[in-house]
Amino acid sequence: MSYEKAKKYVGFHAKDFVNPLPLYYPGYFWFWNDLVDKGILIKQLRDMHKNKALSVCPHPMPPEFRPGSMNTLMKPGYLTKEYLDFYKSAITEARRLKMDVWLYDEGGWPSGSACGRVVKSDNSLAQQVLECDGDTYTAKSIPLYYPVGGSTGIRYPDLFKPEAVKQFIKLTHEAYKKAVGKYFKNTINITFTDEPSVSPVIPGKQIPWTDNMLEEFRREKGYDLTEYFPALFAERLKIKSVKNMQARIDFFDFWSRQFTENYFNRIRKWCSFNGLLSGGHLGGEDETLGSAYYGYGHILRTLRAFDVPGVDAIWRQIFPGKENHHFPKYASTVAHQQNKPWAFTESFGVYGNGLTLEQMKWITDYQYVRGINRMIIIGYSLSTRNHLMAGLRPHFGPVNPLWKYIEKYHSYTARLGYLLSSGKPVIREAVYYPVRDLWAGGKKMEKTAGSNDRLVKLLLENQCDFDFIDDDILESPSTKITKGALKVGNMEYNTIWISRTEWISEKSMKKLAIFSSKGGKVNSIDSLPKSGGGKGENPGNIFNVFSSDKEMVEHMNPLIRVIPECKTLRVCCRSLKNAVLYFITNEGESGIEVDVRFNEKMIPVRLDPESGKCWALDNISKLNGSCFLPVTLPFAGSCVFLFTKKKVSLISAPLVPGSVLLNLNNGWKCRPVRSFEAGKHDFVIKILKKKAVPVQLGDWRKILGKDFSGDAEYSINFNCSKDMLKQMLLLDLGGVSYACEVFLNGKNIGKKAWRPFVFPVKGVLKEGVNKLRIIVTNTLANRLTSPEVLKDWKERKDPGWKLGPYQERQIQFELDSRASGLLGPVRLFKVRKV
Repeated sequence: MSYEKAKKYVGFHAKDFVNPLPLYYPGYFWFWNDLVDKGILIKQLRDMHKNKALSVCPHPMPPEFRPGSMNTLMKPGYLTKEYLDFYKSAITEARRLKMDVWLYDEGGWPSGSACGRVVKSDNSLAQQVLECDGDTYTAKSIPLYYPVGGSTGIRYPDLFKPEAVKQFIKLTHEAYKKAVGKYFKNTINITFTDEPSVSPVIPGKQIPWTDNMLEEFRREKGYDLTEYFPALFAERLKIKSVKNMQARIDFFDFWSRQFTENYFNRIRKWCSFNGLLSGGHLGGEDETLGSAYYGYGHILRTLRAFDVPGVDAIWRQIFPGKENHHFPKYASTVAHQQNKPWAFTESFGVYGNGLTLEQMKWITDYQYVRGINRMIIIGYSLSTRNHLMAGLRPHFGPVNPLWKYIEKYHSYTARLGYLLSSGKPVIREAVYYPVRDLWAGGKKMEKTAGSNDRLVKLLLENQCDFDFIDDDILESPSTKITKGALKVGNMEYNTIWISRTEWISEKSMKKLAIFSSKGGKVNSIDSLPKSGGGKGENPGNIFNVFSSDKEMVEHMNPLIRVIPECKTLRVCCRSLKNAVLYFITNEGESGIEVDVRFNEKMIPVRLDPESGKCWALDNISKLNGSCFLPVTLPFAGSCVFLFTKKKVSLISAPLVPGSVLLNLNNGWKCRPVRSFEAGKHDFVIKILKKKAVPVQLGDWRKILGKDFSGDAEYSINFNCSKDMLKQMLLLDLGGVSYACEVFLNGKNIGKKAWRPFVFPVKGVLKEGVNKLRIIVTNTLANRLTSPEVLKDWKERKDPGWKLGPYQERQIQFELDSRASGLLGPVRLFKVRKV
């Protein structure tokens, strides 16, 4: 594979779209959670490769990682010669298979401790906090207590200290370099650091600390911090005085810079020297207030220290049917502004085994339309024996009933990632991230975050893409203003939106004034921006101030115009060499039908990431230099349009259902053909030979039982007349829970894992009697949530049996996905052309 080739994608190339580089295919966290065996490693890599999981991230899970709650059983020991020999065997096989490998830098998580070995080598490197007991403040070294029941946990290092980070790199990165360094840049291309942290600010209890912090703070900020200790420990919303707020801002600013410089930049420097890219994500980035709550301090500042910035979507933080945060924008913003081709997501951890491929597509589209373009999936486990069955879910691989359909999702995601890595993002609007207000605290802190969230939501609902900017960007000498645009790296913004803020820096205000005077637009919502907690001023009418949503929308510049308005439609755009690409998604819970106006003069073609095909459009309208297209999208639907002058190999547009010719309502039979069960020691897959019974279409739990997970075969014979054969026909299955494979007259006519479940039948349908068989597959959720399994797992007393810290949450999620089967209606349609 060629990372250099991928970095230089500026145009659309059909062959790269059909078969993207392996780096664009989702990579699995490959949990080494049990006895490591070379034969099993090779077998599992080949299984991933066979199913188009062409990237992988080996993830060691040593016994010392969370022994009281997860009880992972990896042998040999972490970072031993034997372990590294197995690792080398795995990478050698991945190289042979031409897979792309991420180098995970920790045993378990969070990164930074080498599973406790950093502090074990030198106790002085242990993490510190400043504790508060009334008026007494004491610096202490502490262990990091994982949620491990009665376990003492692993001592975590002080990542403010260069010596601790150097030792971490020596123990981990250098060990891997010695073992598999010859695979750097040709198989291993990115390191993955996972949720490293300093101790967070916990009101009334502790603040992050290290040796010489008072002296270093005084040297940088020019005053003694001890006077403001009460403000640093106070409840965030109770901060009142301007001086106390300023001290909090200075403190957060100081320690977040120290953390970024000592940990992330040091790792990035090592990676650069060794020909690798640094990647990773933080913990708690999924809320606007996170920079005030968690041990990274400044989400954008820290992500800027990555070559490949990432986010983490766990615990259904992103899921259809709920209010979802925009946090993928943090990582994509940084990638855009630093002219980096990729931002990634680690997704699906603790989503449970009720997760469907259609839901996975929705969650992927949600993140990719916000600028993400690479994917790490949780997870593929080395072992699911005994208590590991109940471990971190979903389980992917052969123990997942939907695994035989997974190639469709992998290929879709890879092709979409390729498209959204090509060229340059078209974004002309920027949103100010009020991190200083979040640090300052005070009673308006939550309103400030809410104002920012409201602004972002309104922009996205009106098809306006944006990046974030902050004081680091506005104050940077490298940020230039030219011809009414704020130039940040490779990006240029004509409009800056500012939500409620009272603590934007004076330097930032001056930069905005210059930007406004040069023709840029600065739009403020709710109130005038303030600096230093003072009164808002608007000298020279720098700011356009809007209070209502209607006013704001009137001054937005959407990428497309949608008729009628549609708040669930999202869009991003990329400028390619001699082409412009649009990715449009439906984030609603039902289908949409709209007309979309593009300000493009070139002729569009439709690209289909699911199939890798491109087709011409014959329903284009042109008016006043704009192009109008009808867009119909089901739930979890998406589409890609490429406007280009370049000749692209095209097929005819796909056919869609028109009028109904035949309803297949009655005469169905059903039988179970493959079951997935939670056995005494591992999952058990059984091939079943049972007699089909008559059924009505609908939830199969009435026939197969509430707890059946696996495959069921639906069958029906129906007659087709000679006149019907003259028509172009489509078979529409209606609702399917959750994936299917269809056979007509003995021929396999395809698999589907998300809507629409529609299949062309020309050349397969025949006059007279036709035999239709549909294999429908549900999820593992039914079996895992069965009273029998839940009771057995809860009461089991086997040695080492642990349900894990995520069991209850996963079960609650899995209960949502028990409905199963061929829901219908099943119909044959006469077609109409798109």
